[in-house]
Amino acid sequence: MWEVGDDAQITKGSAGHPVVLTDGLVRATYGGKGPRPNPQTGLASAEVRWDEHVAVVNGVELSTASLAAVPNTVGKPYLDEEGWPEPEVDPVRRQELDRIDRRLAAWQDRWMDRRSDRSEPEE
Repeated sequence: MWEVGDDAQITKGSAGHPVVLTDGLVRATYGGKGPRPNPQTGLASAEVRWDEHVAVVNGVELSTASLAAVPNTVGKPYLDEEGWPEPEVDPVRRQELDRIDRRLAAWQDRWMDRRSDRSEPEE
């Protein structure tokens, strides 16, 4: 299959040959999991960045578990016994984690609104 432009004509590559629709090209253009070049826009790019985001959040979770496992001198979890200074915890919780949580919630709400808009019959 060949790539077709907006003018309904077969798209030509730099060497003048028709552009073949490969799995990677279709995925990069329309999204979807699997091999693709480094997409810069749209769904394909967002999926790459989402996967990176999830990996970082998983890393934060592992880091938090590692921090929570630090024992005190009698073997109990140090932070469960002693805590951590509020001036250091508060900015992380309120300025970073809460802001991220609100942004993710807004994206989720937008997704659900768009799904709802598509399912409502037009008048």
